[in-house]
Amino acid sequence: MAIVGIDVGGTHTDGVLLVGRTLKAWTKLPTREDLGAVLTEVWHRLLEEGRVKPEEVSRITFSTTLITNLVAKKELPPVGLVLIPGGGVDPSLFYYGAASTLEIRGMVDFRGRELVPIDEKEVEEAACLLRQQGLRRVAVVGKFSHRYPAQEERVAEWLHRIAPELEITLGSKVAGGLGFPRRAATAVLTAAIKEHFDAFYRGLQEGISRASCPASLFLLRADGGTMPLAYALQRPVETAFSGPAASAMGALALSQPDLSAVVLDVGGTTTDIALLLEGHPLTYSRGAVLEGRLLQLSSLAVHSVPLGGDSWVRVERGELRVGPERKGGPYACGGPVPTLTDALRVLNLSSFGDEKRAWEAMRQVGEELGGKDPQATARVVLDQAVRELAEAVRVTLERWAQEPAYRLWQVKHQLPRPQKLIGVGAAASGLVPEVARWLGLEPFVPPLAPVANALGAALARVTLSRTYVLDTQQGRISVLETGKQERLNRRGDLLPPEAEELALELFRREALSLGIDPEGARVTSSEVFNVVRHWRRVGRIYEIEVRLPPGVLFFMMEEGTVVL
Repeated sequence: MAIVGIDVGGTHTDGVLLVGRTLKAWTKLPTREDLGAVLTEVWHRLLEEGRVKPEEVSRITFSTTLITNLVAKKELPPVGLVLIPGGGVDPSLFYYGAASTLEIRGMVDFRGRELVPIDEKEVEEAACLLRQQGLRRVAVVGKFSHRYPAQEERVAEWLHRIAPELEITLGSKVAGGLGFPRRAATAVLTAAIKEHFDAFYRGLQEGISRASCPASLFLLRADGGTMPLAYALQRPVETAFSGPAASAMGALALSQPDLSAVVLDVGGTTTDIALLLEGHPLTYSRGAVLEGRLLQLSSLAVHSVPLGGDSWVRVERGELRVGPERKGGPYACGGPVPTLTDALRVLNLSSFGDEKRAWEAMRQVGEELGGKDPQATARVVLDQAVRELAEAVRVTLERWAQEPAYRLWQVKHQLPRPQKLIGVGAAASGLVPEVARWLGLEPFVPPLAPVANALGAALARVTLSRTYVLDTQQGRISVLETGKQERLNRRGDLLPPEAEELALELFRREALSLGIDPEGARVTSSEVFNVVRHWRRVGRIYEIEVRLPPGVLFFMMEEGTVVL
């Protein structure tokens, strides 16, 4: 059967079609507002070039930089946050990314029992304040709400009754597991991206409908795994780093299985940075990090920089600026303003667009720089872009240095950092060798670099994640992601190794029922809380997360793989 990967970027939409280990077709089209029409055209081009019938395609996996671009360019709308913090840590100590944060009384304990009810009058006052502040999007998050969501639901109902224009997101619906501040930050991000993701989802559905596509549909998650497209509508935050994850998975598929390297994906709007350690993408140990916010979201360790091939090049107050704004495509391709791609074209580092228009673009910028000739101007533009990207890589490496997996790799290899820089994306061939020289790394730009993201989406393995709460005192097992509960037939002491083995067994059973191979599943976090009554322990509560790690179906460099 055939599989398809489609990456929807801010500038281009790429598609690949593979049959077995053979790449049969690939295509690249400009991303337009009518996303449905773009996807339909990509689909038909792939089928025609690959000589494949629609019914022969078993799976289509999408990835997108939609949310990444909005975050990088700081274009997310403001969100209000209503917290039900209960007792314990002062919630003002944490940063959630909300435009306004309001606290109301209410309390739920760690077992999901309501201790302090919600005060309806406080909710009414909060609704009036949100309306006065002009905030239309609101996140409502309570401590331990994943174990008792009724308080959040009650607050949402009262808010909507007073201010029906509010669009409300509940923390219990977007993130399970412990970590109240992280759940709040995740709910705020979800509220901010929901409208944009809904529009993206409608575009996908329209394209799929036009194309009469019978295949199973998936979307690449932030952790490099895949999820059914319908599930993404319930948890859009899972796609927040979908595009950068596709970069990492694509670079992995186009490299050697045990390679360690920094990955630089140079797109039109942003450049994404990721890391491979011995053939595995680095994952954030504590969850995704976004502008100082810790999210309750498993994610590859990726970072996005608002600089790409379409970055607007201009002179402001006598100083050259490259990005972060994007006004359209390159001037060489009929765009409205000079861009980084135009500079690459003038320096013969790219064959993209009309050469005469690229020289005209650099001439315009050069006149504002004191009469520099186009080629000298292009070199100044390139040098500035390279310095910015090299600095972004350096800062990201410093951030990664705090990750346990990176530290272990450094000790094992006695190296401060990987020695290779893999470049993917449309503008990689012109930029990545320059950035590599600046950093003292060995550059590698694979032949299929322009469609690496689509390849990463197509070849990403199906992953699964489940968090099990085992309550030995109540004799109950709960699955946070699905809400499913069953009896725990063993009461009293359950030692940590036994609890983890039970969670793994439950995971394997569910994975097989979903048609997913559980080989490689592992416990990624395990916490235990003692239940004490009258000065003695009467039980334990375990919270254990089990995951299938991300990976690719096969490597494009392996023997037996054919690229047509």
